[in-house]
Amino acid sequence: MHKLLYFFLIFSVMAVPVTASETTMEVYRDGYVHIEQTVNTDPFIGTIDITLLSETVENLLVVDAADIPLNYEVNGTTLTIFTLGEEVARIYYDTSSITSKEGALWGITLEADDTTHIILPEESTIIYLSPMPEKIDLSTNSVYMGAGSIEITYIFGPESENKGKSWYMIVLFIVAIISIIGYVLIKHHKKPKKWKYDDELDIIENKIMEYLYEHGNTFESEIRTAFNIPKTSSWRMMRRLEQKEYIILTKKNKLNLLSVNKKS
Repeated sequence: MHKLLYFFLIFSVMAVPVTASETTMEVYRDGYVHIEQTVNTDPFIGTIDITLLSETVENLLVVDAADIPLNYEVNGTTLTIFTLGEEVARIYYDTSSITSKEGALWGITLEADDTTHIILPEESTIIYLSPMPEKIDLSTNSVYMGAGSIEITYIFGPESENKGKSWYMIVLFIVAIISIIGYVLIKHHKKPKKWKYDDELDIIENKIMEYLYEHGNTFESEIRTAFNIPKTSSWRMMRRLEQKEYIILTKKNKLNLLSVNKKS
């Protein structure tokens, strides 16, 4: 009993790395960012580690599902939360280190472990965005970015009058990319050409040609097995088809490989 209790106590204080199930960033006009993250935890795990989006944070608050504060420790970007049986932990903090400003240009740079909902300031215009967002919500002036390196550049001022056009161009760009990808996939996924019965060939030879049209490059041994053709008969049949330019015979790993001759 004492050993079991000792094991449980040791296990409960072992910090388990987790990622946020939901992350929302609200960017203010002065460059400050308010971040809210939700973490779903295992009630049998007493301590968890989560990586903060910035090493410099202010107004840090960690609460459970009932908004009761939880104890925590911060070491660099690692936030250790003592959940003690709670299933949900919510994290709130502010930071100014995610944003930067150069002239009239504002930038957001961060590394995200999962989808991040970024709400941009009012009257801002995006002029660069990487990678392609998972979703754009024009009603809330926000984007949903996938995991990985995120870079956003935006601007205020007279250019903001064209914000609607800017968002519209982003949407058009995404639609255009999806359309191009769809076109390429359709173009390269054409139905295979069907074999038309040829009177110059007997029934078995026509079936072999039909098989090659459906399956593509095929070893002679596979043809023999598929149509139960003796080896000597198969050899003569393939040579005949090759001489009439119906097929092309090549060697691969010392085996005869058959392919359809484009002239046929």
